[in-house]
Amino acid sequence: MLIALPPNLGFFSMTYSALIISTHRATGWSSRHMQRSIRLVVSCLMLMICFGLSQTAAAAPVYLAPPTATSDGPRTGSATAPFVKLSQAIAAIEAGQGDHVLLQDGHYGDVYWTDITPPRMIRIAVDNPGRAHFDIMSLKRMKNLHFVNFSIWPRQPVKKMRSLVNADAQSANLIFEGFDVRGRADAIETYMKWSVEDWTSTWHSNGFFLRGQSMTIRNSTITAMDFSIQTTGPDAVVEGNHIQGFSGDGLRGIGSNNLFRNNLVQDSFKVDTNHDDGFQSWSPKRNGPDSTIENLSVVGNAFIEWTGQVDHPLHGTLQGIGLFDGFYKNVRIENNLVLSTQYHGIALYGARKGSILNNTVLHPYLRSGKFPWIMVKPHKNGTPSKNVTVRGNVAVNFQGIPSAAKDNMVVSPVTPFYQNPRMGDFAAHPDGPLVDSAFGIKFDATMLERVKKAFADR
Repeated sequence: MLIALPPNLGFFSMTYSALIISTHRATGWSSRHMQRSIRLVVSCLMLMICFGLSQTAAAAPVYLAPPTATSDGPRTGSATAPFVKLSQAIAAIEAGQGDHVLLQDGHYGDVYWTDITPPRMIRIAVDNPGRAHFDIMSLKRMKNLHFVNFSIWPRQPVKKMRSLVNADAQSANLIFEGFDVRGRADAIETYMKWSVEDWTSTWHSNGFFLRGQSMTIRNSTITAMDFSIQTTGPDAVVEGNHIQGFSGDGLRGIGSNNLFRNNLVQDSFKVDTNHDDGFQSWSPKRNGPDSTIENLSVVGNAFIEWTGQVDHPLHGTLQGIGLFDGFYKNVRIENNLVLSTQYHGIALYGARKGSILNNTVLHPYLRSGKFPWIMVKPHKNGTPSKNVTVRGNVAVNFQGIPSAAKDNMVVSPVTPFYQNPRMGDFAAHPDGPLVDSAFGIKFDATMLERVKKAFADR
């Protein structure tokens, strides 16, 4: 008995032949054992064939094209007959057609995607990064989707300020990875030359504004925004991103169980009355006077006020990490670099428990004096902060911390703490006090190089 196998299953065909030959050699073709062996071989092969076919289907992409794409026949989700609606592509995957969506080249314009909630995470990726463009991406009631390598910026001057990537509070479990979000197409090359009108009117946009639970933004670049990344729901993860050029805040985290890690935030522009922060959080007052943000972690980030010309007319003044309106419980501020000409390098108001460990807070032009400082203060209603560990930090000054002198270091302009901080080299100076010490930032080589490159590129 022979079985005709599909031509694309050559491996299984060879396996089938080998099994038959082996069985023949072992038994001869005439015995009853031979018939049983053949039945066993056939059963095994059918399982292998089913597995192979399912794997082939699962590995295949379902294609999505811009809304204006044409097709000569029915849209099947193939490369030559792609869908033009994301809901169709996701439905095809749920029906077993493939396991991920690939976006073809072209302009997708303003997209408003709603009510797509597959039961498992589905990857939606741009096939050729940089070749699929969106003007805005708005999501409502969306869940379990992983967006990869999207390029988003307005092609025309904006009529009113809006967030280029936004998700409502009913959306959840969304991942945004490898995004390139800009105020306009050439912003990476030109934002240092923008006028006040460019920042406040012509190209005035926010970056990410995500309100739902379990939102992740990672390894993305956000350029020339007002407020670059804002998360207001619980369980957000914001990591590995590069924010360059902003006129509001670089990062905002207004939810519990939020993690902000390994982000590089640079170049604050002064174009209005906003007090720009590298990172800012507060506990929403709608939750009552005892409102508390819990388990907030700000770890391994670099907040650099300015990398451009010192005499630039829009040179901003950046507050580093500002937690001004607590309460905060189990807050962790660790291993961050802050370069700021403002008073607040790191400020924590209304802590119920927390730690500020191994941060470096410096004036960008290496001045000593009273600020920027690391400060722990009571809540604005007068309730003292308590159970806050402040240890291993290097800063210009410390405020409201009784053990600051014993457990931390105050920088001196004549002591070489770092290799070349004016040029962004924050490796410990071999002749300084930080070599093999427990003080200051402990960036890995990748993060040190990212900071150095931020200065070199300007």
